[in-house]
Amino acid sequence: MFSLLFALLIAVLDFFALVDVLFSRRPFVEKVLWAVVIVVLPFLGLVLYLMMGRSSRGSDSMI
Repeated sequence: MFSLLFALLIAVLDFFALVDVLFSRRPFVEKVLWAVVIVVLPFLGLVLYLMMGRSSRGSDSMI
């Protein structure tokens, strides 16, 4: 049961990370690369994006 909830949580967070990547002001190639990393490596890609990808964006945050 716990693993199902964890997988669902990761899927939802990955979805929001993908939306964040696609609506960012990054060049197209960076968007595609981040999207591939998030989809291919769901948990690790999400962590990498939150640590490296979002912090390098600057002031174009959606929040």
